[in-house]
Amino acid sequence: MDPSDCKLRTPGGVLPAPSATAWVRGRSTYLLALLACGFAVTLAFIPAVAFWLVHGVWYMNVAKPEVANPFQRLVNAHAISALAMLVLLVAQVATGATGAPGDGRRKYHKWIGQYLLAPLLVICLSLSTAAEIAANLCCQEFSFITMLTTALIFTTFGLGFRAAKLKRYSEHKDWMLWTIVLTSLTGLSRVGMYVAQPFMECDSFKSDWPFFVAALLATITAFVCLRSVGRLKREHRANRALLAIHVLVGCYALLNSLLFECPGEERVAARAA
Repeated sequence: MDPSDCKLRTPGGVLPAPSATAWVRGRSTYLLALLACGFAVTLAFIPAVAFWLVHGVWYMNVAKPEVANPFQRLVNAHAISALAMLVLLVAQVATGATGAPGDGRRKYHKWIGQYLLAPLLVICLSLSTAAEIAANLCCQEFSFITMLTTALIFTTFGLGFRAAKLKRYSEHKDWMLWTIVLTSLTGLSRVGMYVAQPFMECDSFKSDWPFFVAALLATITAFVCLRSVGRLKREHRANRALLAIHVLVGCYALLNSLLFECPGEERVAARAA
């Protein structure tokens, strides 16, 4: 058990655990940072949803709708499950951050997390992995970052679920924070894609600029959340390690982005237009 979860017995009575005190002090900042991240992800998905409603086809970058995943039914299922999961994750953040032990919001938080969110996350990630592999076999390059993210989401969610069962609630909050941050990376990469597009002659998603922006925003979100509730101390090795992984992935994506050049024929076509 995390020592910060232990209550302190003093001559004046039992004091709250240090983690509980830090949580009460910093949870407003924690909640706002995660909701801001969720808002950015929601905005980033709106163009793709609007394009699908009009044309019936999902594109990653609607500013450059060149190649669509040919397995559209699989993408449809993934998109619907992902949007449902986004709604549930926002609700889980709000009820987990504002609810008190035993009240209605915490009961909702526990029930939804165990019986709806857990199976939905497995379904959503399975569909996204299947769609990614199918696209790799036909029309796009393999993405190491995408597969690493999927593996990390499964891992952090499983550890968070286990921590809740063991009543290690500080650890549960940490692991679920990372699950949310990692799940947000796809949406945040769309933010980077649209930010970079005006400065590029080809589809910006062919570069690693979207992944760099996603890693940067995810790192900032996680740092603000963990720092606000005192969960980046020396004993919080897992949090420090995952934050370091995000920084390294961001550096890797930045280096690749700086070395990237659009294919010659696309540069010529863009200049001619």
